[in-house]
Amino acid sequence: MLADNSSYSCIIVQLQDSSGKLARTPQDINIGLSSSLTSIGTVESSITILQGDTFASANFTSTFNPGTTTISASATGYSTVTALITTVGPIPSAIGVYGFPSTLPSDGNSYAAIMVQLQDSSGSPARAPQGGVQVSLTCSDTSVGTVTQMQQSLKAKPMSRLISPQPQKHKQKQKLTPQSSQQYRRGIRSTNLT
Repeated sequence: MLADNSSYSCIIVQLQDSSGKLARTPQDINIGLSSSLTSIGTVESSITILQGDTFASANFTSTFNPGTTTISASATGYSTVTALITTVGPIPSAIGVYGFPSTLPSDGNSYAAIMVQLQDSSGSPARAPQGGVQVSLTCSDTSVGTVTQMQQSLKAKPMSRLISPQPQKHKQKQKLTPQSSQQYRRGIRSTNLT
C-alpha cells in the first residue's frame, strides 16, 4: 500500500468456525480495531459484522511515512487477531539545492529563487519523515549574496521549499550548501549572480 496519506478499504474481518471455515453470525458483532503505529497509518476504531453476514470491511488511512504497522481486531467472546500492513514510498536519503533561475541580477534585491528538495536514492523527490527535516543553508561567499532565511524545516507534506537569496551589487558565482541534522547526503548546486 502507498504511503500517500490516503484511505483504502483494505481491512477485512471475517468470522470463522473452529475449523477455519466461513461462519455466518447469528447476531450483529461489534469488532474493535487498532493500529500499533499510527505514524504509519490508522484504521477505523470499530466495524460491525451484521447478522447473517460472514465479514465486514474497514478503511485504513496511510500517512506519508512508509513502514509496517500491526492491525488488531477484537470482539467480546472471540480471540484477538492481528495482521501486518506495510506502506511504501520514496525514502529520503539526499538533499538537493537548486537555483530557479540560476542567474539573478546583482541589484541588492531579494528573490525567491532557491529550492531545497529532499530526494530518494535515485534523485527523485521524497517526502520528509514525520517531524520534518531541519536544513541550514550557507553561502560560499557572503560578499556576493546571502540566504535571508538560514534555517528551514521541510515538513512531512512539502517535498521542497523556495528560499530567498539576497544578491549583492557585483557579479560573481556563489555556492549554496544545504546541511541537515539527519543523515542525508548533501547535494550542491551553484547559483550565478549577474
